[in-house]
Amino acid sequence: MRVLIDLAFRDPALNLALEEAILDGVRRELVPPTLRIWRNPRCVVVGRGQKPEEEV
Repeated sequence: MRVLIDLAFRDPALNLALEEAILDGVRRELVPPTLRIWRNPRCVVVGRGQKPEEEV
């Protein structure tokens, strides 16, 4: 498994886009399974299956 500690990007939208690109690459077997650690300024990231009122 590849581990990426990526603290360079501070934009939540960009970080989520990179997550999606990595996932797509793993699904297509273009990149190895990857654990990416990233951090943003204070924000809330709510996934598709989550309820905002329960997360915030």
